[in-house]
Amino acid sequence: MPVELLFMIFECLHPRELCSLIRTCKRAADCLLSKHNIQFWEASLKNAPELPARPEFIHLLYSPHCHVCGRANVRTIAEFWLHRVCSKCLRKVTVWYEEAQAQAKTVSIELSELFAFPSFMSYFSVMNRSWERDNERHNLLLQLDVDRVIKEYQASDVSGDQDAFKEFAKRLAHRRQESEQFVVTADEWLEDEIERAREAAMTQRFDEILQRLRQSEWGPDIAVLSPDDLFEALESFPIVTQATKLTDRGWHEVLEALGDFLAKTRLRRLAAEMLATLNVRFTTLQEAIVAHYVHLPRTARMDCRPDAIDLASMPACRAIANRPHSEVVALADFAAVLPALAEEWENDVRKELTGHIRKLIKDIPADVDPLTLAISLFRCSTCDERFGPSGRSAFYMQYPAILGHECCRSFICTGRTAPEAEEDLYGDASRDVYKSWETMETDLPSQYGYGDQAPYNVACLDDGPLATGAIERMRRIVSALGLDPLHATVDEVNQFGIA
Repeated sequence: MPVELLFMIFECLHPRELCSLIRTCKRAADCLLSKHNIQFWEASLKNAPELPARPEFIHLLYSPHCHVCGRANVRTIAEFWLHRVCSKCLRKVTVWYEEAQAQAKTVSIELSELFAFPSFMSYFSVMNRSWERDNERHNLLLQLDVDRVIKEYQASDVSGDQDAFKEFAKRLAHRRQESEQFVVTADEWLEDEIERAREAAMTQRFDEILQRLRQSEWGPDIAVLSPDDLFEALESFPIVTQATKLTDRGWHEVLEALGDFLAKTRLRRLAAEMLATLNVRFTTLQEAIVAHYVHLPRTARMDCRPDAIDLASMPACRAIANRPHSEVVALADFAAVLPALAEEWENDVRKELTGHIRKLIKDIPADVDPLTLAISLFRCSTCDERFGPSGRSAFYMQYPAILGHECCRSFICTGRTAPEAEEDLYGDASRDVYKSWETMETDLPSQYGYGDQAPYNVACLDDGPLATGAIERMRRIVSALGLDPLHATVDEVNQFGIA
């Protein structure tokens, strides 16, 4: 192939690729390793501005093999001239400085002075440099370096010429400085190169895991996460951030490690879908409740009705609201079962309120409905805490007004947690969707924390001395009217003009 064509090809390649070509093709190796073709390396170096602009360094940087035995993955460049040596070969290619001095003496006493302690440190790159002059494990020189200096001395014909010998020694010192400076540069470059390769491998593995997840059954689940949240979640798993190629076996190990995270992510997606569906269906249910209770002419009793959250857990209501998301649920579907649901809810609430009153008024006859009695007062302790004396009129209520009291649907916010199983999705979403209907803003101090909604309950009703004291006062009022407190109803007392 014409040299011009080779030059055009090589000038487009990175030095790393030329090194690979040397190891794979003998003809290419003969061509690229020829001293007459250094222009190929110079052209290639233009594609790697981060490298030292010296072709002889390329093999050292990109061929991590021992220069003696060929052992692979020798990453450390030893403290001598352009050589990589593994630990096993190190003793074979190094020589203690006194032994090197003895070799030099066989040539010239003058030359051996360059190997004397500590002069040799100025002319040679030293491994395990130390001021312990008698320790044979320290102050090691490269035998090839020693041989090269002896040959150069013999070829230079400087023997007996003091000025020429000084110039010779100066060249050696300059070469040592240059080599050691390069070793530092090369070590830094290699560390950066290894880190870049590691980051590239990690990125490739991460991207492949992400692609496989998106193409798997978990794709719709991770799609609900933002890119930042997904990256942060996956990055927390060491098996995802390894700097190794992803194999099929490795993929199964990744799935096993991500199992809990993926399962929880799926639950969050299903919960979000359930929440969106119930938001629409509970709006329809609320409309059905209003249509069932409110008629013209309107009365105060019509406002004492259940909310959607009160009926959501009832089997008949749940069967409609929890239909597949693809089905359309109309107002007529809820209207058909609403009379039975409303009756069931009122019966349940009456039982709670009756039990509360009978704890406060223990002498009510068994055949008397406590909720109809004029002395049956319900005191709201929450209103007392929230509004103080200014809200005193809201503290005491009778049935059925207590059915519409907002505190009986509130509780202190404790924060929501993600569902732990798909069976919990409907219950959790039904509470969350009702919470999302209500305005959380309030004029109350933040320490109260009220605003979340709950099904109707009597947790806010007081059963202490303030409640019993109010009942006793009402008992005296009814007795003063000439009525029996244990039988007089609200309607009978109202005939006297007492509210």
